[in-house]
Amino acid sequence: MTRQEYSKCVGEKMKGKQLSRDERKLEFCMSAKLCSGKATNREGAAELCRKAREQKETKKATGQECVCMAGTNPQSLKEIKRVIESYGIQIV
Repeated sequence: MTRQEYSKCVGEKMKGKQLSRDERKLEFCMSAKLCSGKATNREGAAELCRKAREQKETKKATGQECVCMAGTNPQSLKEIKRVIESYGIQIV
């Protein structure tokens, strides 16, 4: 499916609906899952969207911001920390 076909598919599923902001987010998510082929029906799409939302909320709930740097070794992380702290930013 091309980008244009995908956009048209999602747009058609969203068109003409009077929804609240949260309902619109869920409807868009479900439409995207259906149009991309990740789900075959609305129930499956709703489940995928619910799981994605729970994961997102779980990350927010920790109250901590994580910066992950793939492929960096502990020595380079210490160097990065030293440089950041030299600017007066405290790393916990």
